[in-house]
This record gives sequence, structure tokens and C-alpha cells, in this order.
Amino acid sequence: MAWWHTSFDAWVPEVRNFYVSRLCSDARFPDANRLLMEFEKCVDVWHGNRNRSAKRGVQEKVNELAAAEALVSSMAEDQTLHYELPLIGTKQTIDFLVKSATGLVGWIDVKTVDPKWQDTEIYRERFEKVREHAPQGVRTMLSREWGGAGFASQKLNACKTFVRNTIEIEKKAAGLDSTQRAPVAILFCTYGFAWKWDALEDFADFYRTGSFRTVFIFWRKEGRGKR
Repeated sequence: MAWWHTSFDAWVPEVRNFYVSRLCSDARFPDANRLLMEFEKCVDVWHGNRNRSAKRGVQEKVNELAAAEALVSSMAEDQTLHYELPLIGTKQTIDFLVKSATGLVGWIDVKTVDPKWQDTEIYRERFEKVREHAPQGVRTMLSREWGGAGFASQKLNACKTFVRNTIEIEKKAAGLDSTQRAPVAILFCTYGFAWKWDALEDFADFYRTGSFRTVFIFWRKEGRGKR
């Protein structure tokens, strides 16, 4: 058994104990048990498969649990948190909805961004093609010895995921029924590695301004060099 399997198996009950005590006892989150049941389903899939897809399923539910705990902790006493309410007229859902005594406060969709490490020649060549279209002000340095293709693929795949998830939530927001209309937010989560804050900052700046900011990507072609 891989060492990270053992570590992951030890982590799961810690997560369960932490969030059961915090979420199930709070009447402001009536759907807590349903979210925890979804978490347990993903854990069962992991125990049966132990592959990347099953592990990701658990990670996604843990991020939803963390988001729920953070939301409940910050809500007013007269507010309630609801999980995966169906959007009227569709089969779609948004992860969380905060309600108050006077109406809807806002929707929050939780997305886990976990780009796979791909340190291969194919991904190095793919990044070279992307670099040809880089805006002025972007400099790149590539090092095969330092896993340059892996870092580049993670950055590109993370940015692509930000874009795809944002397009999806914007479509959901635009299609909200008048009785469900409220501000919609998207919460990007990680699993502690695989993408850095600057990738989200790059995307957020472009989304807000329509222009790329000046960036520096460390990916040197020859030699080790220094940043």
C-alpha cells in the first residue's frame, strides 16, 4: 500500500470527527446530515477503488464540509444554510444557499481545483505552444531537471479550471428563477498543493480587467540558474 494511502486513511476519520461535532449540533444548518452522508458515500468509493478519481471525490466533499463550517461560523443567528437546493426549472444545483428571515442572502458554489502533475515531454511541448501566444511582459524559464513541464501543466490546468468553473456558475446565475435570485459566489479550494495563489490572482486580474498582468514563470531551458 502506498504511504499516502495510509496517510489518507488516517486523515478521513479525523475529518469526520471534526465536522460531525461542529455541524450536526447547529440548527442553522438543517442539511448537515445530508452533506455528511455524501461524504461517507465518497469514502466508501475510495475504500473500494483507491484511485485518483475516488480520492478526489473525498477531497471535494471535505472542502464542502470546510466551507459549510466557515459559513455557519460567520452567519447571523437568524440565518440558515442549505445544501444543494435544486434550481427551479433545471436539474442543476448550487452547493450552498444562505437564507435569512427576510429572504435569500446568497449562493455559494464550492469548487476543488486539483490539477494533475504531468512532467512529460508532451506537456513541455504544449506549454511551448502556449508560450508563443503569451502577452508582452511574460517571461518564461524552463528546467527539465526541476520538473518544469509538471509545474507548467499544473499552472495551465488550474487556470483552465478557474475559467470553466466560472463559466458554469455564471450560466447558473443567469438562469435563476425570480424567486431564487440572489448574489452568487464561487469558492475555489485546493487540497493544500498543486496550485498556488498567484494562479488564482492571475485569473482574477484577467477576469476583472480583461488584461493579463505582468508575470514571471520559472521554467529555464538549460542549466539550473537562479530565480
